[in-house]
Amino acid sequence: MEFNVSKCKVMCFGKGDIGYRYIMDKQALDEVDCEKDLGVNICQDLKVLDCREAYSKANRMLRLISRTIKYRNPKSLVSLYKSLI
Repeated sequence: MEFNVSKCKVMCFGKGDIGYRYIMDKQALDEVDCEKDLGVNICQDLKVLDCREAYSKANRMLRLISRTIKYRNPKSLVSLYKSLI
């Protein structure tokens, strides 16, 4: 599988601008300050912004599992929860 260069971005962490320009397949990559990953916004200062959406989705899945699963083996429940989230 090949990388989709148009979807690739660069986020730098640390003090100051190091001045590097990242290139992939002869295309310069865009530098971003904040990026959304798995429903959570992560910024250059490593602060997580607005996790409510991801938290809400996880709780909805947990309620769905608790309503529909009769056999409550803890190991199976954890595995099912992780696979759905």
